[in-house]
Amino acid sequence: YQLRVRTDFVDDLALALPRTIGAYEVTWNGTLIGKSGRISRTGELLEEDVTRLCFRIGRDLVKPENLLAVRVRGVGMVAGIQGAEVYAGPAHLVEPRFEKKKLWNLVMLGVFLFTSFSHFVSYMGRRTEVHYAYFSGLSFLMAMALAFRETLTYYFHPTLQLSLAS
Repeated sequence: YQLRVRTDFVDDLALALPRTIGAYEVTWNGTLIGKSGRISRTGELLEEDVTRLCFRIGRDLVKPENLLAVRVRGVGMVAGIQGAEVYAGPAHLVEPRFEKKKLWNLVMLGVFLFTSFSHFVSYMGRRTEVHYAYFSGLSFLMAMALAFRETLTYYFHPTLQLSLAS
């Protein structure tokens, strides 16, 4: 995908992209500014990555007329970038928004874990109230789903091998 970008902005820019199934490479005026996963020169998927990333475009790369190119390689019949959370603009605005998204997911993880723990304690106090145990289990599963989908993948960066290609 290619997009011509006109700007009179003279400071650093940033581009935040959502998670992918597969890999992608981002170039700005022909200069690689970042990538998620690895794609061979022939276009084969070498390594998938599912983390959201934010790329800084230095002011030395910004011209009045620019070319943004994203090379995407999906897994099997599933292609590329998921979601509509693409942010582009001045780095001092895009990067904090990107970090807030990661922080929000961490807060939600804490809420689910607290709910799971408190309902488990309630169940241990009243063993006949099994709905506490069910809700505790559900909250814990939601916490794990959120943790592995959003939060913990950042700690395994640059890649979290999910064996999607096999």
